Amino acid sequence: MWPRVRRLVPRSAATSACALAAVLASASVTGCGEVNLGSPPPERQLFFPSGLHVDTTANAEGEPARYLFVTNGNNDLRFNAGTLVAVNLDRFWDAWFDDNLQTSSPYCGNNSEGIDQCIEPPGGPVDDDRPCRRLALKPQVVECDESPFISDDHIVHLGDFATDVAVSTETEGGSTFTRLWVPVRGDPSLTYVDVRASGSGIELDCNQGGDTDQSDPLLCADDHRLRYDRNDEDLTELAREPFNMLVSQVGDERLAFVAHAAGAQMTLVDLDGVRGGGRPSIVDQVNLFVSESVARGGFGLAERPCFAAGEGPAGADDPESNVPSLTEGCSRPLIYASYRESPLVSSFTASGLVLPNSIADQVPESERTDCFVDAPASCGGELEGCDVASCNGGGGDCVRTYAGQYCASPEQLGQPCAVVCEPRVRAERAFVPGALFPDRLPVLGDVAFADPRGDTLLTLQTNPGALLFVDTSLGEDGEPKDIPASPPIEICDQPTRMVVYEDAAALSEAGGGQRYALITCFGAALVYVVDLDARRIVDNVVVGTGPHDLAIDPVREVVYVANTLESSVSVVDLSRRRPTRFQELARIGLQEPFER
Repeated sequence: MWPRVRRLVPRSAATSACALAAVLASASVTGCGEVNLGSPPPERQLFFPSGLHVDTTANAEGEPARYLFVTNGNNDLRFNAGTLVAVNLDRFWDAWFDDNLQTSSPYCGNNSEGIDQCIEPPGGPVDDDRPCRRLALKPQVVECDESPFISDDHIVHLGDFATDVAVSTETEGGSTFTRLWVPVRGDPSLTYVDVRASGSGIELDCNQGGDTDQSDPLLCADDHRLRYDRNDEDLTELAREPFNMLVSQVGDERLAFVAHAAGAQMTLVDLDGVRGGGRPSIVDQVNLFVSESVARGGFGLAERPCFAAGEGPAGADDPESNVPSLTEGCSRPLIYASYRESPLVSSFTASGLVLPNSIADQVPESERTDCFVDAPASCGGELEGCDVASCNGGGGDCVRTYAGQYCASPEQLGQPCAVVCEPRVRAERAFVPGALFPDRLPVLGDVAFADPRGDTLLTLQTNPGALLFVDTSLGEDGEPKDIPASPPIEICDQPTRMVVYEDAAALSEAGGGQRYALITCFGAALVYVVDLDARRIVDNVVVGTGPHDLAIDPVREVVYVANTLESSVSVVDLSRRRPTRFQELARIGLQEPFER
């Protein structure tokens, strides 16, 4: 059983019960709220790091990523907020890594380029000038104090229990920028932070401190938090435990799907707002994660690839189309989601409603209040070419004409013939991904597609730990088969998150990419490496306590791992050119045992 902590804090009457747990992946309880009277959070530190994102906003093409974004969950409620911080990766790597030697610098002295890089011995003092030292239990690993790599202007405050990070690309005023999405379980809310290039660096914007009743100048404002359907406080509030978020773009339609770690809800967000209204908006909350009438919670999310012949990853060399019929010619996404406390995976899509043209289309939106309109009798009851206003007090002879259904604006909901046209989750079906023998909860973890065509879905089984393979290739009916593809691979206990890494060096040198599944094992403090072509375990890497999220740095060929219970981020080597492949190289943050 993973460790839990509970602490009651004041809450507002409008805030529903939310989960409180020291561990992200095992959350469920009540009693916390958005009012937390603790001390302000540390500004340049990691505490319960949960979500990671490697950002290239300020990069020239082909340059290494300059920033690693980390969400800090504040899972023990020691402080009055969680945070999102940007770690300057250039500064971090310059502090300890020698590019020519392709390894860490000597303990103290000049590196191969004559630059002083001093790595203190285990337990040695660190400061802003010399922030790194050897890890006491693993001297081959360098650990660095994170504070010199985090600038004061690269911090914003979030609610408690922030989780993973999703990313969308936004355009405004002719410029393009990155938007970070963070599900926050303690509000609950979906908070978004805009990352824009600024000079030689970046700036973070969530209108921090912008609420008039807000005393925290770094806290993201309400206009950067989604909490209600259609952003209307009179409509349904966001369900509890928003946990994982997937951003999807099909054509011009940009959607985001949110799985909730407890309950039955799947939330759908229109990233362009209600009917293109600008501000992102929650447009649907549907009971999806239900098994035998019991809410089971959701966890992993993955979108199946879809493309016509010659338009896939291999381009013209791939003559086979890959278009599930449910996507209607790749015009809508096909999403897979894992249940947290049931041995089931669901697949579903989302689409809006397109109404046929009707007379209502000729009536100004503000006047669409009825199923009928008054049209001049002289026009035979038709609106075409007629002055409708002449019937409204104008004294003309009128007839009642059926106008038909129309897409409702938020103000028109509930009026006759007003129809909700925003996207909705549709066509859900559930299946068992493999031979499961769950002996305790939770049951399933993350999901991901193993190949660019989406013919194999990987599913993590949490108890007992296993990697399941599902055949999602298209059958004769044009739908994925969704049947077990091969025997499970036994892995560590309590696996949670997973990313698929394709070795770019192998792709260029050997003519074919080598793909690996990188899996975090929360209880075992390991990262498992599974060869997806040979379908076997090739290594396991010891990292910090409570590893959860992963983020790949493709240019440096490493993966960053958030050690939730140790307040650090491990750096694991992925390069086939270095002798340290599949070994931990360094940690951002000094090792701190979990004592609370």
